[in-house]
Amino acid sequence: MEKDLDQLEQSLSLLHRALSRQRRWEEIILQAGVNLDRTSAVILHVLDGPDSKVCKLHQIADKLSLEAAAVTRKTQLLTDAGYIVKEADDKDGRAFNLRLTPKGSAIIKRLYLAKREHLKSTMSGWKPEERKQLVKLLNKFAVDLSPAREIPTKNLNNRNKEEKYGQK
Repeated sequence: MEKDLDQLEQSLSLLHRALSRQRRWEEIILQAGVNLDRTSAVILHVLDGPDSKVCKLHQIADKLSLEAAAVTRKTQLLTDAGYIVKEADDKDGRAFNLRLTPKGSAIIKRLYLAKREHLKSTMSGWKPEERKQLVKLLNKFAVDLSPAREIPTKNLNNRNKEEKYGQK
């Protein structure tokens, strides 16, 4: 039984390295036709989430486990590029909310489609049953690994990005 856990740890480590490769990100942004670093893309993705259409800077920093200063720098660059807007908070005059612009939404869509094509290419030799099995087991693993508040099960199972981004 322990041997399978050793193999799982090795596989997860390999998967993490493969997904984190800078070259992989460069291929995705090239295919998407955007010039964006990963952290900025993740911030846009957070603002594109079902429960984050409007978000405060500290909420983004908390979700990404980043220092507020780092998120402040990135959000300023994203604001300057026209991907997000800062709006005064109605309840707290000192605070502001961040919201994705249509231009930012378009960038997210292009990145999603490029990542989808990259994944399709990677899994081109897989049988449909193998893909379904992987999805089922990865969803189960992600839910078991994360506190319930971080990954709502409904988002894993019901959010259809193909419909959202107009691609089937």
